[in-house]
Amino acid sequence: MTAGEPGDQLTAGEPVSDLLPAARSWVQEVNHPHARHLLGTEEWLLELDPEAGERLRVAAILHDIERAFPDPTVDWDSARDWDSVEYNRWHQDRCAAIAARWLREQGASDDFVKEVEALIRVHEDGGWADADLLQAADSLSFLDTLTPLVISWVRSGRATRERAVAKVRSSLDRIDPSLEHARVLAQPMLDQALREVQHADVENGAVSSSSGGGVSNRGIVRAGQPAADAAAPTPAHVLAGVALIREGRMYRLARERFPKMPLFPGHPTFEVVSYRTPHGSRVTGDHHWGLPNDACLGYLSELVIGTTHTGAHIDAHAHMTVGEDDRWHGGSARAELGDFGPVAGDATEIPPLWRRGVLYDVPGHRGVTALSAGEPVTGDELLAIEAATGVAVGPGDVALVRTGYLAGWPDPDRLSASRGAGPDISAARLLLERGVVATGTDTETYEVQPAPDRGTPANPQPVHTLLLIEHGIYLLESLDLEGLAAAGVREFLFVALPLAIRGATGSMVDPVAIT
Repeated sequence: MTAGEPGDQLTAGEPVSDLLPAARSWVQEVNHPHARHLLGTEEWLLELDPEAGERLRVAAILHDIERAFPDPTVDWDSARDWDSVEYNRWHQDRCAAIAARWLREQGASDDFVKEVEALIRVHEDGGWADADLLQAADSLSFLDTLTPLVISWVRSGRATRERAVAKVRSSLDRIDPSLEHARVLAQPMLDQALREVQHADVENGAVSSSSGGGVSNRGIVRAGQPAADAAAPTPAHVLAGVALIREGRMYRLARERFPKMPLFPGHPTFEVVSYRTPHGSRVTGDHHWGLPNDACLGYLSELVIGTTHTGAHIDAHAHMTVGEDDRWHGGSARAELGDFGPVAGDATEIPPLWRRGVLYDVPGHRGVTALSAGEPVTGDELLAIEAATGVAVGPGDVALVRTGYLAGWPDPDRLSASRGAGPDISAARLLLERGVVATGTDTETYEVQPAPDRGTPANPQPVHTLLLIEHGIYLLESLDLEGLAAAGVREFLFVALPLAIRGATGSMVDPVAIT
């Protein structure tokens, strides 16, 4: 440790004050453009060092704070100048000064402010143990959250592809060799990011990708990690989700359910049957409350009969099988199917979804009310919508695709005119490549039906096979996206809480989008 470097003992094992939650809240309150990156840096820091002290964690949250306060008097551009010594010195010093001023306003001690300030002043460079940890966590979070930003540099012409690739590579290169665990974590994320940047083609302002890569290893998806764990929200995801709430508006994404409502024809009808009524209890002399009951207290209960795939719902992994061995994601009907449903991959394994959501309003993009029956939504069209709206789905997000099918609900003729529209296999590959944890549509089958490309061997639902069975990406169907589209909402907090029913192959949900 050289003179002027903060001692590690100041950041380890100290009691935690209110500054951590205050820092997280401030990042959200100032509408930081990269709030997910800042909160993710703290998460990655704790993965590298679960005992990281409060000062280091606050530095992680605030290390890029100056981007929330643009300085109109300077001409720096991070896409152009990211490797400029002068730019990085300016960026680090300005972040440190803004963070220090805020910390003093919160009543932080001089020692606390000085150490956080010192760490932020070297977050691009490292230099001692805690600084190197901060630099590594920053790099991991960059790969985790900001590859779409680098692609946008290429799209807008702010950076050449070569410069963008170099920026992505630098995220791993700068991690100190002594932090071997961090470099191991970064490598698969770097590989995926390079595929996305290198295969991004600029066409009419849109970035299309020809990469056939698999599920992103970024976000909370780790090598060998079950998909259910990958979709489960971490504290950082919860905080990042809160940062998406700007107006406090909530949109319900489910229609009401009622007896004999329209369903996919392979499912049983939905029924609601009265089981107990006040009059019936009196007639049968069932004194549930005990006597005396001079007040005539009564109650009502009912029996709900129907599939968990009724109305707005999410498919569990065990919902769909493929192959002669009837395999599903993480199991098979030959080995994990009991008398009372699947014992693995059932609805108890579906995590709560609390994620950034992105709406792809296909009819709105085309200027129609709804798509025609059996009309496909391609990957190129999703890219065109991204180019038009400036909003794109990223790793760990939930992608919702509107076809307009529920605009005709529940009229049978209007529904028939739009039935079967949906994403095709090219759209599924794009969403897979982006690393989404779930995706949904407003239709009963999610994907376009009949499938225009069934592949070899012929498969009537290749999208379900690719996303749900092969990669464990959760599929939601029959979502009401009409209000969201009418309001022009494109980005939001998506919340869906499935019912943990043992042996069920899905769960009815009443999800919401919050803006």
